[in-house]
Amino acid sequence: MQNIDHRDVKLSILVPCYNVSKYINECLDSIADQMTDECEVIIYDDGSKDDTVQKISEHRIVLDSGARFILAQENRGLSYARNSLLKHSNGQYVWFLDSDDKILDSAINNLINCIQLSKPDIIFFDYNTWYQDPTPRMIRKGFQRTSFDGKPGFHHNIDNSLYNLTVKSTRLHAWSKVYNRNLFKVGTEFPVGKIFEDVAVVPLLSAYAETAYYLNQPFLAYRIREGSILSSLSAEKEIESLKAINELKSKYEKNIGALSKKSHMVTTYFATWQLRQIIKAIAKHPDKQKCAFLIEQCLNEFKKIHGKTTLYALYACLREGDFFHFLHCSKRLIQAYLICYFNKQRKI
Repeated sequence: MQNIDHRDVKLSILVPCYNVSKYINECLDSIADQMTDECEVIIYDDGSKDDTVQKISEHRIVLDSGARFILAQENRGLSYARNSLLKHSNGQYVWFLDSDDKILDSAINNLINCIQLSKPDIIFFDYNTWYQDPTPRMIRKGFQRTSFDGKPGFHHNIDNSLYNLTVKSTRLHAWSKVYNRNLFKVGTEFPVGKIFEDVAVVPLLSAYAETAYYLNQPFLAYRIREGSILSSLSAEKEIESLKAINELKSKYEKNIGALSKKSHMVTTYFATWQLRQIIKAIAKHPDKQKCAFLIEQCLNEFKKIHGKTTLYALYACLREGDFFHFLHCSKRLIQAYLICYFNKQRKI
């Protein structure tokens, strides 16, 4: 591959790494096999304690393909790594790729073609889920997931439709989209030291976008593994997802303005999806008093998001979702209120 002229870089692939020795070669192989002169790769090691650094240093993507490798002195978390990678990148478009995942065949060429032909502010695409140590067939035939609730093709951001269609998909991870770097304005930095960091940022980027393109084909294989941050959350940490939605709402109001009626309802709908899982997790807590305390925290955070009544939240379930989501959410809310009620009765 020829040396990359930064003026010609259309796509920057940004890979933060931390203790992923077992998976990093597979990830980097998938990128190296597709690299072109129109993309750059920047790898950021966030203070790994295993042999991740050695494997990256010896990989062909660094030795032969010109990928840049940045070493951090200490672990400061995924958000800090992503913010740093963005500052070091040169491409007009950026793709944040998790280091335990891999990109699928022709993903880079398809993305660059879309950039050249349509020049959207955001490109949405599908992804496959696969588990721990999958076979090649599982990667090819994995469960395909969408990252956008609209139709395939080109979209204009009319009446905040891109925000609504992003949030309504309920899949707000950063790695299932490619962004024009101009979208990263003040207030769109990934929040350092927090989990569910994508929730507070990705919908905001969609709100800033004027155009988008949805490619309804999988470009990435997302690995679900034991020991990852989201697979090992405690009941207490589950509430952080609602706090992230509240942070999104605060950022939106500060930088753009009040949410429209439609956007407010879609945001409430997304919060109900999180709420269902949180109540289910917290209800299993062995300490009943602690369980009730966490449930009350959860309901308070949820109330901050919708700012109305429980009936409004249930209406959002029905209006933006379906009858089954409405039933499940109703069941979890009844369960939550009963837990709080019986805990108060025990104290009397």
